[in-house]
Amino acid sequence: MNDINENFSIRLKKALKFRKMKAAELSNKTNINKANISTYLSGKYIPKPKFLYLLAEALQVDEKWLLGYSTSMQKKEKEDYFEFIVDNDSMNPLYIINDKIFYNKINDLISGKDYIIEINDNVILRRLYIDEQGLILHSLNSKYEPIHLANNQLKNNDIKILGIVKELRRIL
Repeated sequence: MNDINENFSIRLKKALKFRKMKAAELSNKTNINKANISTYLSGKYIPKPKFLYLLAEALQVDEKWLLGYSTSMQKKEKEDYFEFIVDNDSMNPLYIINDKIFYNKINDLISGKDYIIEINDNVILRRLYIDEQGLILHSLNSKYEPIHLANNQLKNNDIKILGIVKELRRIL
């Protein structure tokens, strides 16, 4: 038995114990036959990628963790992403018209990051800066003036920070 097989076997046993699951139940959940599960538990073999995926899903653990990598056992939750299509040149040259921006909701604001913001039913993309008076929504294109939002304006329901930009996709 080599180190990879042994690490996998140890981690698989740990995940089964953590989930209070028996090997037979894992076999039923994954449709991997009991004999194969037994060879994984003994450390004789490690599963092929498609079976590794099924095992990780059934046990709700990270595949890399199962393989012995130093990462969290718990599978990371998928983030909900939303799409925004750039419809003006306010953030040129970084973002151009028809770019697809993917953003996700956030709890805390980070100064100097790009956000999708709704103001009076208009959804815009701006770089957000935080100062003592409130927020400054800055355009990268000098044709557009910064938008200053005082702290008391932020309580207004007409202003919503929808999310932070996570990804840009551009058709070439």
